[in-house]
Amino acid sequence: MAQIEKHNDAAMIMLLKHSKRRLINDSNTDIVQDRTRLNYSFDLGHEGMSDIEYYRNLVGDSYLYGRGTKREADAVTCCSWVITLPREISDYTVAEKAESVRMHPEEELKFFDGALGFVSERYGADNIVHANVHYDEGGQPHIHIYFVPRKELDHDQVHYKTVSTRKTVQTDTGRWEYSFRYKTDENGERIALKNYSKMSDYYDYKLAASEIINPVELKHFHPDFAGYLRQHDLPGADHVHTGVTGGNNVSVKALKELTRSTGMTIDQVRELERERDTLREQIIYLEQELSVARAQLQNVSKDVTNEWGTSPGWGQIRGWGDAEADRSVWDLNK
Repeated sequence: MAQIEKHNDAAMIMLLKHSKRRLINDSNTDIVQDRTRLNYSFDLGHEGMSDIEYYRNLVGDSYLYGRGTKREADAVTCCSWVITLPREISDYTVAEKAESVRMHPEEELKFFDGALGFVSERYGADNIVHANVHYDEGGQPHIHIYFVPRKELDHDQVHYKTVSTRKTVQTDTGRWEYSFRYKTDENGERIALKNYSKMSDYYDYKLAASEIINPVELKHFHPDFAGYLRQHDLPGADHVHTGVTGGNNVSVKALKELTRSTGMTIDQVRELERERDTLREQIIYLEQELSVARAQLQNVSKDVTNEWGTSPGWGQIRGWGDAEADRSVWDLNK
């Protein structure tokens, strides 16, 4: 139902233009032009700034490790949740592409408004950059919610050595993350970092995509989202995991048939679905992390080549391993 995506700064202008359908010659062949008029954006109240201006303002006011270096180009500065409308609310897969009407506009708006409310509460309403509902791409309508992954900067965490743990904690906003502990010396005192980034002293927030979007957060996102919809009496709460939202999930009718044929209860089947969805999201997350790591490794390799590989005479000093030179040195030592 929901999928997370990560973006660097270079991608943001094109992504926002695409979301608002302002790209000339958009390469997305799934867009049905007759349905584009059904798309809409939520007013986020950015104090007169455009989405890209607001995004850059948030990023500029946040500490970013490696700002001004190659690390900045690879850094994740924005994330987006793509949340699909459950087919139990409206099934657009049976509609003709030529049809350009919303099936159940009030219920659909409630669901998408609830999705935005949930993401805003979880990651900070002030961090939401853009929220747009698309009806004109193949399949079900869905909402794109872009947000800057930033959190309050703990200055002690920058000044002292820390170690991540596998213990998970839930923040005040409801999201999940891994805890950490400080490294200590033999006297139990925190070990200070000798060369901590002094630029961090000037910021109150930091960009922290890897801390905010992590495997345990992905595991809890769907059940927490369902709970939010249920708590606010919004449509879709019972179909966050079981609705046919992307051709992958199973309908309630199919679940009942599966129960009759396998002997498993519907709850057991739903739990397996949740585990499957979690694993898929973890795979997406890890693939994105691997892509970023590969890019960073490539930059490091280039730096090493530039610094060492082009040094004149490296490995070319006459007599290194040369038998004649070795004999000359031996004669001098006699």
